[in-house]
Amino acid sequence: MALSAREALAHVKHALSSDQMPSVGGLRILNDAGELLVNMHSWRWLEGVQVDVDLHADQPYVWLPENVREITALVATSTLNTAITLTTPMELAQRRASTVSTSFHYWGALVFAPKSTPREQRCTVSATPATNGSDGLLIRDGSQSVSFLIRNTVVPNTDTIRAVLHSTDRDVMAQRMVAAINDDNSLGVRAEYRNDGTGRFYVIGKFDGPADQDYFSVSQVSGAAQPLVQASYDGQQGGAPTPRLDLWPTPGSFEQDAFKAYYRAGWTPIRTDNDTVNVPSYIEPLYIQIVRAVALGYERDAEADVNVRVAQVRAGTVFSDARTRDGLTQPTLGPIENGAVQHDYGINQALWNFDSTGGPS
Repeated sequence: MALSAREALAHVKHALSSDQMPSVGGLRILNDAGELLVNMHSWRWLEGVQVDVDLHADQPYVWLPENVREITALVATSTLNTAITLTTPMELAQRRASTVSTSFHYWGALVFAPKSTPREQRCTVSATPATNGSDGLLIRDGSQSVSFLIRNTVVPNTDTIRAVLHSTDRDVMAQRMVAAINDDNSLGVRAEYRNDGTGRFYVIGKFDGPADQDYFSVSQVSGAAQPLVQASYDGQQGGAPTPRLDLWPTPGSFEQDAFKAYYRAGWTPIRTDNDTVNVPSYIEPLYIQIVRAVALGYERDAEADVNVRVAQVRAGTVFSDARTRDGLTQPTLGPIENGAVQHDYGINQALWNFDSTGGPS
């Protein structure tokens, strides 16, 4: 049975013999106890979490889930005809400082940085646009306004008008709008097409953070029906350090699910009373003991603070038994790999004991 946050909070009250929740907050106690739990041991139950990683054009990094502690495996998928090697930030900095800006191979380093994101406007070509220049987008930044108008023939561009060749295929039309926006270096935005078959493309600010909210705007030209401006995502600045995979070289285009990463997870924050505590059933008794120790340590630190109480939990049989049970999750990892004693059976690996090699004579 999964442990709920509400049940864990009941243990806080029970440990303190009180109907009132401590002033530090019940959720704070639950999350602090969770952080102490995952730091106690290299638990097997935290391994094997996986995530698909997208690459974004002109962005030399990708943000990872906030509970990433360690990348244990990182491989390219079939969508990307290349490979990636994990390295150090120092190696990455040296490669970025070199005169070579392209490669058939990616290098990446896990870092932690305050998460800043640029503002985005989502646009969609949902039907066949008109071809007389009445359909298109008007993009304004802090210094100028430029209209990207859809036309059936190529016409010369002006300072305020860019012509985009018409297509009856909405995804082709979206890609042409993206190319036209990116070819215009005078605006403080870039565009990105994400190949999902919906005719969507995104206009993205070149600068991170909430200051971007007034930096640019995207709207339909007067009387236009296509493309549709459907959603806006405000930029964010700063915050707690968040796991990020820094890359070299910088991706030149959007690639969905380019890499598959396995990682050792950290604590999954509890945000409401209705959340489920993200631990396996055999860890629940240990987590409850830590919750009670943290509650008592915060409220009655004169008797014994959190350090003393958690140390007592760690020295007890509940922790010892949980660690033993966790270590039995997979008792063997198979034969030794990449060593001198490894034998490559090739195509006969499944029938290794039925080969034609004779015994000694």
